[in-house]
Amino acid sequence: RFVPQFDPADLASTAWAFAAVKYNHEPFFDVLASQAVVILDLLSVEELADIAWSFASMQHADGPLMTAIASPAGQKIHLFGAREISNLAWSLAKSLVSDMPLIDALWCQARRKVSELVPRTLANLV
Repeated sequence: RFVPQFDPADLASTAWAFAAVKYNHEPFFDVLASQAVVILDLLSVEELADIAWSFASMQHADGPLMTAIASPAGQKIHLFGAREISNLAWSLAKSLVSDMPLIDALWCQARRKVSELVPRTLANLV
């Protein structure tokens, strides 16, 4: 009910919080997904990665949302840090989204950010 009033940060934080405590309320995630698709272009790279991670970790890999994330993520790939690269790559793999241009772009950005990669973020890329 209140989701359409969320700003991008609130939407990403809410999805992350529900996923972090493993509270999978499918109707709520459906509403979050429909709102996220509407505001994808407004999301920061951290918010994009957090939303992707939240949906993938809850095994609520909403097809339209995960596919729609690819476009703004690809446009903002140069802004992705190690954490965002790792989380988005893991989320795409977990959700079985095989957007090869985005996956290639993530690998290229990972090579540029190799000094920032720690074992955990690196593990998500393999």
